[in-house]
This record gives sequence, structure tokens and C-alpha cells, in this order.
Amino acid sequence: MLCYPSMLVGPAKDAGMETPEDPEDFSSYDYPHFQVFCVLQLGWSMRPGAHFDNAKVIAKFSEEQVRSVGKMHFFLAGFETSELVDIEVEAKCKIIKELREWGILDK
Repeated sequence: MLCYPSMLVGPAKDAGMETPEDPEDFSSYDYPHFQVFCVLQLGWSMRPGAHFDNAKVIAKFSEEQVRSVGKMHFFLAGFETSELVDIEVEAKCKIIKELREWGILDK
């Protein structure tokens, strides 16, 4: 389990995200991708290396998208989590359609 934002800087940079100089104290407005990565990744038990794959999932989203979508978009785009995810089929289909339109998921 990863507990500190500084532990996510390497995977975030590898995925092409901008990272703050001080990952423990930064503006979420200036680093929206890194903020989402921290919120979704920190504190969850996951398979070893999942944080590298998860960083790539978040990096696929545009800045506008990362600021406006909910966590379910990231989960359905491939973000791995140990959190139990429950969503209605209709809502899931709508999100998957958006992800395909945006080019985040293959059609």
C-alpha cells in the first residue's frame, strides 16, 4: 500500500503527468492529474506495480476531462482498485461510450 504522494511521483512522470516540486504540498488546480492519482491511489491495497498502470490510465484523460469526471470513469477505463465498485448497467454503458468517444478505450 502506498501512503505518501511522494511515492507516486515516479509512476506519474513515467506516464507523462506533470508533477509538483513538493508532492506533499501542492495546488490541485495546477496539477489535476496528479491530484486525482493521489486521491484514487493512496491508502488502497493493490497488486505490486498497479500504481504504474494506474498512472497511465489517468494520463489518458485531458485536463478538462480529469477535472469533470467521477472516479467511475477512471475505474472503467482500467484503473485498478481494491474498492468494491457497484454501478448500474445503464450508467456503466453510458460511461464506456464516453470513454470510447474520447479515445481512452478502444472502440
